[in-house]
Amino acid sequence: MSTADAGQAAGAIALAPGFPPRAALLVQAGLAACAARGIALPRARLWLEAVPAGALGSALGRCHEAADDGGGRPAIRIQLARPALIRRDRSRLRVPFGLHTVLHEYAHALDQDLAPTPDAEGVWGRFGRYTRGAQWRELFLAHRARRLPYLSPQGRGSVEEFFAEAFVAYVARPAMLRAEGEVVARALEAALCS
Repeated sequence: MSTADAGQAAGAIALAPGFPPRAALLVQAGLAACAARGIALPRARLWLEAVPAGALGSALGRCHEAADDGGGRPAIRIQLARPALIRRDRSRLRVPFGLHTVLHEYAHALDQDLAPTPDAEGVWGRFGRYTRGAQWRELFLAHRARRLPYLSPQGRGSVEEFFAEAFVAYVARPAMLRAEGEVVARALEAALCS
């Protein structure tokens, strides 16, 4: 049984009806790459759906804030633009574009999943609840000051986007985080592989 199949069997991941078969393969590849790096499935239930071009504006994907699934478990909806899933070129990180999009949005879900759920206010998910901590804020500022390897223009925009781009590099291009980026790899390992 593949990691994606195991995730679906455990109720951790659900693909919306009509989810493109090629995109399902990208999800399986992404989860297999995560498993190879020792990253466990999230506690939250993930609902992935492919949406038409333009449904997300200019965005290629969107990870929505978590909500209670009705059974006391957080649920996170991830929308992926169909055009991004079928692109055959590579991203700035030299990762196939569709896989990059899947991993990037998955990282936003993990950002919510890593924080205590629900929070003190009873909220299940809020963007950046994990990455807005001091460690990731300092790493983000070091990245913006060019003291860490350049990941992408998007990674310089906010700490949440930096975390997502660092996650993509960690899973799909780990050599990018060697040497001067090792501190980022260690922070990801501490968060995701425990």
